Amino acid sequence: MTINSKQVRLNGELSIRNCMAVAAELRAAIVEHQSVAIETNDLMSLDVSILQLLIAAHKAAERNGSSLRIQVVGGGALDRALKASGLAQPCDAVLMREGEFWTGVRADGGGLAA
Repeated sequence: MTINSKQVRLNGELSIRNCMAVAAELRAAIVEHQSVAIETNDLMSLDVSILQLLIAAHKAAERNGSSLRIQVVGGGALDRALKASGLAQPCDAVLMREGEFWTGVRADGGGLAA
């Protein structure tokens, strides 16, 4: 792993059709760099496969000892997708944030009330 950081830009319309290519790019960035930032300014839309990939990327970065920051622009495609999917405020986890960046997922243990 190198010491420098890597910026990955997600743009256009991302879905299951291009999920494997995005996964390969994120995997390489996480393995080769200590710090990875994902820019989403030009992201137009994404589906649940990309959301799952971003969650998995956070877990992979944690296992690798890397930091991963994902830009969540207010009102942008990722922000809308997180809200529409219910992931913006999950019942059993907390999306950790620093400003407009999603920096991780922490188990909350709250779950749904019976």
